[in-house]
Amino acid sequence: MTNDPRFLRQELCTRLLLLGIAASKEECITTGWATAHYLAQHAIDRVYVIGTNSLKTEIRSLGIKVTEQGDCRAVIVT
Repeated sequence: MTNDPRFLRQELCTRLLLLGIAASKEECITTGWATAHYLAQHAIDRVYVIGTNSLKTEIRSLGIKVTEQGDCRAVIVT
């Protein structure tokens, strides 16, 4: 678990492996993953993100549109 939104879960697992810690993507929880799941659970389907590309990727992976302009249902800031 980390509160650092800069990495995708798979990237975090790779970093852990370099330290000798084997972990699967399912065992790694990031703030980006948690944020994406929160949005999905609350049916928020369009967001504006002020944050990393990894955070945007996690959000998009659940089918949530990340917009650069126009209407959105939430603003995510990291």
